[in-house]
Amino acid sequence: MIYSLDNLPQDIIIISELFNNPDPGKALENKRISLKVYPISFVRYKEAFDKVIENISHGNSYLLNLTFPSRISTAARLEEIFYCSRAKYRLFYQNKYVVFSPEIFVKIDQKGEIRSFPMKGTIDSSVPEAEKVILMDEKEKSEHNTIVDLIRNDMSMHARNVRLKR
Repeated sequence: MIYSLDNLPQDIIIISELFNNPDPGKALENKRISLKVYPISFVRYKEAFDKVIENISHGNSYLLNLTFPSRISTAARLEEIFYCSRAKYRLFYQNKYVVFSPEIFVKIDQKGEIRSFPMKGTIDSSVPEAEKVILMDEKEKSEHNTIVDLIRNDMSMHARNVRLKR
């Protein structure tokens, strides 16, 4: 579905740096929502993980994001979940799904410079010195560097003077 922002249906709500159309009367940022998560079994995860390792060792890939859908149950409505989130980027789509992200994937500034700010790695922000801990973790650092290099490579296919600042 493609809509111009000035013709966006009322049941599509976006919160982002450049466009916002939420109903100010529905802000619920301090409300707590209870979710019950039903993760996959360790056996199923290990089976998939082993397949990933096998394919990496055969040279079929060097990076793979192993994910699974997670069944959840909650008494909250999707719209409530959307309005309770504190994510920088949010999308509520026709009461079918919600999307959240803290990450600026691509940004084009006033001078036409294209920038990307990938965020990889996971850590609980309540961990003492969380930023330092995640930056010192070799696995997290390797994952982040791989993603940065992939984005740099992809940008260089479509842009000139691609460089990595940090």
